[in-house]
Amino acid sequence: MSHAREEALFTRSFVTLMGAQLLQSLGYASMLLLPLYLDFLAGNQAYKCSPWGTPTRNIFVWQRPCYLLNEGYAETFQALMEETEWDAYGTGNYEKCANCMAHCGYEPTAVADAVKNPLRIAAAALRGPRTEGPMAPEIALDGQRPAVYVFDELVRDAATKATEDNAHSSAA
Repeated sequence: MSHAREEALFTRSFVTLMGAQLLQSLGYASMLLLPLYLDFLAGNQAYKCSPWGTPTRNIFVWQRPCYLLNEGYAETFQALMEETEWDAYGTGNYEKCANCMAHCGYEPTAVADAVKNPLRIAAAALRGPRTEGPMAPEIALDGQRPAVYVFDELVRDAATKATEDNAHSSAA
């Protein structure tokens, strides 16, 4: 078997196994939209990240821009949506996002694509991800802003606030 045929066989097997595992872990609702996201992971869709599509709430309140980056918090959902500079994030916009293909940013994009192009999701569901031929064009990284590391400071500030809140509660 030639190297190219081995590579194609491996790719098909990997995508099939990955799809089965994702179907089991994500549940029924995602099964309806999964074909386009899998097609993106296989390199067939040129999607941009939509980090606002899966907002995260944790013990600190609303996390911005996504749970993978954790670059700040918003007290309310409205503040999260209105005060976060969403266009500053995503592949091609931010160094930390350069190699990301995570569900939290790209599944919402696949959902939007499915709504705009229902035949595309039907085709992807029927044929599965294409594993041969040219891939979708890469997003250019030359204009992205450099990474900023703020997580340690955010955790320190939150811990200080929690300690102060506990001190005030104890004194009352």
